[in-house]
Amino acid sequence: GGHHNRDREYEFVTTFEAVLKPIKHFEIRANYSWAHYNQQNLNRSVDVLYSRNPGETITMDNGRTRGNYLSEIQNNQIRQTFNLYGTYDNTFANAHSVKVIVGGNYDYKYFKKLGMKRNGLLSESLDDFNLAKGDDISITGGQEEYAILGFFYRLNYGYKDRYLFEASGRYDGSSRFRRGHRFGFFPSFSAGWRVSEEAFFTQAKNYVSNLKLRLSYGSLGNQKTVGYYDYLQLINTGAVMNYAFGDTTKGDYAYESAPNSTDLTWETVITKNIGLDLGFLNNRLKLETEYFLKKTSDMLYNMPYPISSGISYVPMNLLDMQNKGIEFTISATPIQTKDFIWNLSFNGTHYSNKILNLPEDKRENGIIHGTASLFRLMEGGSIYDLYTYEYAGVNPETGAAQ
Repeated sequence: GGHHNRDREYEFVTTFEAVLKPIKHFEIRANYSWAHYNQQNLNRSVDVLYSRNPGETITMDNGRTRGNYLSEIQNNQIRQTFNLYGTYDNTFANAHSVKVIVGGNYDYKYFKKLGMKRNGLLSESLDDFNLAKGDDISITGGQEEYAILGFFYRLNYGYKDRYLFEASGRYDGSSRFRRGHRFGFFPSFSAGWRVSEEAFFTQAKNYVSNLKLRLSYGSLGNQKTVGYYDYLQLINTGAVMNYAFGDTTKGDYAYESAPNSTDLTWETVITKNIGLDLGFLNNRLKLETEYFLKKTSDMLYNMPYPISSGISYVPMNLLDMQNKGIEFTISATPIQTKDFIWNLSFNGTHYSNKILNLPEDKRENGIIHGTASLFRLMEGGSIYDLYTYEYAGVNPETGAAQ
């Protein structure tokens, strides 16, 4: 009897898959996954009797409610995933390799939370709300769901493992955005030339084991930095007024959430790369380096609002930003035996950041945000620019900064 805590977690996952090969070099694959997760947290708290003096009994309650109480919280999550795609893979004339993948996928997630609490528990050893008879009752809940539907393709081509090309793309729709703003298309391609596999490079391979030139263009959509319903104004319930209506009971009320941006949509990141790969000593010493230009359009950002408005921030597609720079990786295998391998790796990156575009009404004065440290977003500036007082030296009389 007495205090009791019990935490339980249950998870069930099952996957079904079917593969069909109607003709040579071509297959169709479909799979479905269903997962259920359940979490149960139970707490029983009882008053404790103790004595300071003989014949005296004092009740020490839990400090939160009158009498023994029982509380339970349950979290339930269901996730369903479905994939369907076809693959064609073939090599022609021992030189031309082709691989094509086309398909679609669907991902759905449902989450529900239920919490209950009541005092006046009649038993110190049984956990059931039928035994709780007090008037201090609390019930909380909430549920949300999310889905994403996507279609994709990928094409790979190679010629004698010397010339490599890949093109891919996704067309995705997310329930995090309102109708008319849910879908985005994100194509990518890359090309590579393995110079070290050319006939004219035969003599040079005594010194350079691998030489490869790379070029790529890729776009990627981001929607995970916004909530499931950020494009909607919600009605919040359960708030309690700070004054009573004629008696000791305070009134409940509902209120509307802060204004939001109904035009939320995908953040798009476009990256362009030019790279060089080198290998020496039978590839035991490698150098990989590349120059990159990364542009983020319709960047999802929390737009700060004045304190007087009563709003902290509003998520919106606020700005366009650019990062460009170089990065490299040097790796080596100083020792390689049958029983022992020692690898070393060193990498570095240098880049610059620049804000390309802000909303028209923010271009002159920029956007100031932050708490402990203030930052100022300005076109042509960096997203990391601090906004602070200018240092004017030291006061010669007091020695304080000014």
